[in-house]
Amino acid sequence: MARIRSIKPDFWTDEKIVELSMEQRLFFIGSWNFADDSGNLQRSAKKLKMQIFPADAIDCEPIILDLIAHGLLIEYEVNGEKYLHIKGFDRHQVINRPSKSGLPKPSEEQNQLPLTESSLTEGKGKEGKGIKTLSGNSPDVLAVLDHLNEKTGKAYRAVEANTKLIAARLRESSLDDCIRVIDLKAGEWLGDPKMEEYLRPATLFGATKFAQYVGQLGGVNGSPSPFSTDHLR
Repeated sequence: MARIRSIKPDFWTDEKIVELSMEQRLFFIGSWNFADDSGNLQRSAKKLKMQIFPADAIDCEPIILDLIAHGLLIEYEVNGEKYLHIKGFDRHQVINRPSKSGLPKPSEEQNQLPLTESSLTEGKGKEGKGIKTLSGNSPDVLAVLDHLNEKTGKAYRAVEANTKLIAARLRESSLDDCIRVIDLKAGEWLGDPKMEEYLRPATLFGATKFAQYVGQLGGVNGSPSPFSTDHLR
């Protein structure tokens, strides 16, 4: 059941929010209406799509992944079931008479750290060992951001919302692929007012979209891209 929620005026100028695409912002706001009174949701892209975008052909899975990467949603798991928690929900919503919910709450540890990007960045635990880590101000991250600004004429800053996404893609791929993706999409979208707004870190370096863009590049010297599925056809 949807619930009435309040939105503070400073929400619209928050750095993490302004870096989102319009679809991501609308999805994030919509998730507040369908979260329980603790800010928790079932992690079902299909269900959330039907609740928030019932009449639109929008894939919500990439949106969820990007919001997790931005630190706005936290993914957690209880008894094999996955859920989402809206970060800071209790600080922004005053619930006078909270209703009971069948959704489990994240543990205190889960509430502090997402399961995806941040846990890998920190390199904590057994799964983190041996994983390449990059800080938000590493030369490669800044080189990618500078190249994007140069290509688009924009001035995206090295804020966490941008650098975390770029660092995650550099761990999975390479500096060359990140640069080539920017060049590819700039060549396709510059000059198109509707598409130019997507020449931004949140769109280019979201996990799912980036994999698709790298797949469009093909491999260097004819070798397959690490994200390509052509060899499976």
